[in-house]
Amino acid sequence: MKSSVDAYLEQNPRWKPVIAALREILLEQDLAENITGGQLSYTYQDRSVASIESGHDYLSLLFTKGVLLKDPQSLLQLPGNDSVINRRLIFKTPEEVVELADALVDFFYQAIDHEKDTLKATSGPDN
Repeated sequence: MKSSVDAYLEQNPRWKPVIAALREILLEQDLAENITGGQLSYTYQDRSVASIESGHDYLSLLFTKGVLLKDPQSLLQLPGNDSVINRRLIFKTPEEVVELADALVDFFYQAIDHEKDTLKATSGPDN
């Protein structure tokens, strides 16, 4: 029986090489992978960190709380006019993913650290 992730990849053959390059980096992080809202989602202890969203002309990696990430190279973009917190990176080829691999790993370390801090703050002695 195919996993929901395998089914997602089959439904997105155009972006399969780019998704594979992203997943190679993502799955090395301390993140769980699942399908949420028809997109690949990545969580840390059930807290959303990022998702992969396929578009017609590009694939985007959306950081759920991207506004909190330090981005000295200004790589992250607003995903839309109404977005306040999310930030994204756009990819069209696996080579673009490889080129930004170090920055991606850094963004994921930061995102996970933010979630760890949030979990510590919400799990005080009374919780």
